Amino acid sequence: MPNSLRLWMDAASAPQKVAVASGLKFTTTIYLQHVASGRRKASGAMAGAIRLATLRFKGLPKVRQRDISDDCKNCEYAKRCEK
Repeated sequence: MPNSLRLWMDAASAPQKVAVASGLKFTTTIYLQHVASGRRKASGAMAGAIRLATLRFKGLPKVRQRDISDDCKNCEYAKRCEK
């Protein structure tokens, strides 16, 4: 099953992807694609920032930071944030 960022990337338009990437420090749409595909893992801080940046786009799948960061996978704080 694809991770939640992959689902978001598949559903988002190109301008939405650029808006998210440009809102995050030192991030590009290529990096987001790498994280979405599982080629790279995001740090806990970056995963949280990606999740928050994608929330403003209504009608798209929600991104779970536990899907894209090994640091967040078993973190109770991350679980509470995603509710």
